[in-house]
Amino acid sequence: MTKITFIIQEFLRNFRKNLFKNILLMVMFTISFIMTAIMCSYYLDLHERYGDTYIDDSRYYNLAYSDDSEELFDSCDTVSGCLNAINYCRKFQENEDYNIIAEDVDQPNIIRENDARNFFKDKDYTNFLDRNNPKPFSGYFGTDETGVMLELKACELNLNAYNLFGLKIEKGECFTKENLTIKSPSDNIPIIVGNEYTGIFDIGDRIEMSAAGYIFPCQVIGILKKGETIPDVEQSSGGRNLDYYIIYPFGINISEISGDTYDVKEFEKYVFWNWLEMLCSHIKEQKNKSLHDLIYELQDTAKEFGVPAVTISGTSLGMYLLRKESADSVRIILILTVILMLYTLYNVFVIFYDKIQDNMRTYGIYMMNGCSLKMILVSYFIEITCILLPSLLCSNYLFSREDLWGGAPELVLRLAYYMIAGIFVIGILYIVFLLKIR
Repeated sequence: MTKITFIIQEFLRNFRKNLFKNILLMVMFTISFIMTAIMCSYYLDLHERYGDTYIDDSRYYNLAYSDDSEELFDSCDTVSGCLNAINYCRKFQENEDYNIIAEDVDQPNIIRENDARNFFKDKDYTNFLDRNNPKPFSGYFGTDETGVMLELKACELNLNAYNLFGLKIEKGECFTKENLTIKSPSDNIPIIVGNEYTGIFDIGDRIEMSAAGYIFPCQVIGILKKGETIPDVEQSSGGRNLDYYIIYPFGINISEISGDTYDVKEFEKYVFWNWLEMLCSHIKEQKNKSLHDLIYELQDTAKEFGVPAVTISGTSLGMYLLRKESADSVRIILILTVILMLYTLYNVFVIFYDKIQDNMRTYGIYMMNGCSLKMILVSYFIEITCILLPSLLCSNYLFSREDLWGGAPELVLRLAYYMIAGIFVIGILYIVFLLKIR
């Protein structure tokens, strides 16, 4: 008990004697460890990644908007703003260098029951209805109209996905850049139907469909060959037979319109549809570009068009937190982090060197009276533990809270633990070295 009392008293004496310096070290270490972990996460992509997709042995990253959709629509309060948002999406979707594919195999399209009866007549249309809602229902068509509706099986594909999956047409035409570009928001959207729609729809037939809460005027431009399928990219299992499906296009572009000659509400649905397309998109991994390069290009182009940026889904904590920073800004943060960590370590060595130097005479008296070197060392062990404890607690709090940033970066938290443990071991070895050479 006497030994324990001595160790505690010696620790308190040393700690109080250098109270300000110890508190300063606590603060500096906490900031240093957190910033170092974030920067390592950023540059090393420390994340247990999720959602990456593999198609034909090629890796695709999922895209996501880093900001809420409300911010997107806030930037689209004019027709020109809407066109900027649409053109931002189109720039990436149509650029072959990015090879972005967008698909959603389970996004049913809603039609009026009366329209269905007009086309299907006496034919049983059960197989054409979405499996999650196989019966007529009362609801909204668009935002205002109410009535009895049906949900038809549908999938959405952009032009890149359509070409990648190699779908064949039996009659009519396939999707092209030309027919996916409309002159005004009131023009018909081209759709392609599965082979089982033969005799129900014909080329040129028009029908209104409600998708994602908006009404779109559609026109059939093609009928698929029988048995055409697409891979279920999200599930990575098997394929989806499209015989009973409507293929609705992602990637609707609107020709440049000079001046605000249209009501902005007419464009809102296309802004939303392009936003939805980006949320369903996958961007191909490129050998000549890093993940950071892709994120910066998405950000820089967003600034050019004045809209919120799309980013890579499932990125590391560092990439998430620094997603709005430029490459130069991130490099500056990295340099400051390195300087802060080195300066903190330098202060540790200097402060503990001065402590031991000042106490050497006292330690000599202790040892002459039967105190062992181990007892002195233990008091320093406790002091270093107290200095590093705030770093441990703050790291555990920040890097394990999903609500703080939307993820749980286990690898970053583990890195923080390793760094704290490493500094603890280095500090102990340094103190042992100083005491033994005296």
